[in-house]
Amino acid sequence: MSAHHLKLNLDKTELLFLPGKHCPTLDLTINIGPSVVSPTQTARTLGVTLDNNLSFTANIAAPTRCCRYTLYASGGRVPS
Repeated sequence: MSAHHLKLNLDKTELLFLPGKHCPTLDLTINIGPSVVSPTQTARTLGVTLDNNLSFTANIAAPTRCCRYTLYASGGRVPS
C-alpha cells in the first residue's frame, strides 16, 4: 500500500470473521504495527451493515430505529 501512497485508517478498520457452520469460533486478532484489530459482531461497508451470520437484521434495525424515533418525536403524526 505504501507504494501507492495509501495509508490504512486504523480507527475505521473492522474485522468481521465469517466462520462456516461447523467451524469452531476462534479468538482472532490481527496486529498491524502497534495497533490490534479485534473481530466485531457487525461491520459497515458502503452503507450496508453485515453481521457475522450474514443476516441483514443489523442492516434493517438502523433505519427502523430512525423511523421510530421520527414518529415518536412528531407525536405519532405522519407528516404529509
